[in-house]
Amino acid sequence: MPAQRIGSITDVPEGKSKLFTVNNTPIGVFHVNEKWFAIYDKCSHRGGMLHEGERDGTVVSCPIHGAQFDITTGQNLSPPAPSPVKAYKIWVEGNDLILEI
Repeated sequence: MPAQRIGSITDVPEGKSKLFTVNNTPIGVFHVNEKWFAIYDKCSHRGGMLHEGERDGTVVSCPIHGAQFDITTGQNLSPPAPSPVKAYKIWVEGNDLILEI
């Protein structure tokens, strides 16, 4: 699959998350313990923006109804989310964030 630069490592400080739009797809990028994770940013329940949710380690909670997702895999961990969200491969090259589309 093709990969592209989506931003700089300075765009997402340690412990934070940010929304990137790639090919009209909302991607939530998370910087946790010096590692990078990227998932489809809309909750599978009602479309809450996951990058805005509270995070505990590698689990993010949807800000609307609290459904939880593992940011490393996109797996849904609790109701009311009926299904996982897509996880994307992301890595750093120099100071650039590279996402596999």
